[in-house]
Amino acid sequence: FSAHVTLHGDGVTFGPLRTTRMACDGARMAFERLLGGLLGGQALTGTPDHGKLTLTTSHGDHVNLTRSTPE
Repeated sequence: FSAHVTLHGDGVTFGPLRTTRMACDGARMAFERLLGGLLGGQALTGTPDHGKLTLTTSHGDHVNLTRSTPE
């Protein structure tokens, strides 16, 4: 994914998403669809917590993102 992001207080708004058309295994594709649906042009609230970021919609749907570390 890539998109322009606007931050305003604890709010996060993503512009139009750009994605690849690569196919992944079922679990990764399901997560990609969920994340794309959440990021798709709606305002979100971002809550950081010790290396994790929770993005929440106004309807209470959310996704937890963590930073991966290279092996």
